[in-house]
Amino acid sequence: MNFQTSQNVVFTETDGEAVVLDIESGIYFGLDEVGVDIWKLIEQHGSSDKVKKNMLKMYDVQEEVLEVQLHTFLESLLEKGLITSV
Repeated sequence: MNFQTSQNVVFTETDGEAVVLDIESGIYFGLDEVGVDIWKLIEQHGSSDKVKKNMLKMYDVQEEVLEVQLHTFLESLLEKGLITSV
């Protein structure tokens, strides 16, 4: 599946963490270091498969575990309107 970051959000990173502000709602969301990496990979690649492949290179994690956690995280971003599927 392919994703892109929403045009209605602003991403700001400081010290390995980030804040994503939804301009329409005024609500902001915090991302930890792993969330920041995923966000950047979505911006760079868009493809969940490419995000997964890069995350497997970056982190010592079993592929099955990463798939479940990545899917859950992406669904959460979709539900909050921070990313869209394309």
